[in-house]
Amino acid sequence: MNILRSYFTWAEREKYITVNPMTNIKDLKMADEENEKIMYLAESEFEYLSERMREYSVKTRGINAEEKY
Repeated sequence: MNILRSYFTWAEREKYITVNPMTNIKDLKMADEENEKIMYLAESEFEYLSERMREYSVKTRGINAEEKY
């Protein structure tokens, strides 16, 4: 998550994007205190991130059109 956050912060600062899609994404917890399992994005957080990414054209996101999902 930190890598994505850094990347999008850089892209916003350099004016490649106008809105950072990572702004409202919380940091991941490294482990749950009860059972020490690694925590991942909740489904709702993943959907939010996916929706934010779809708001921009493929060209704006910097990937090839053939790689579009």
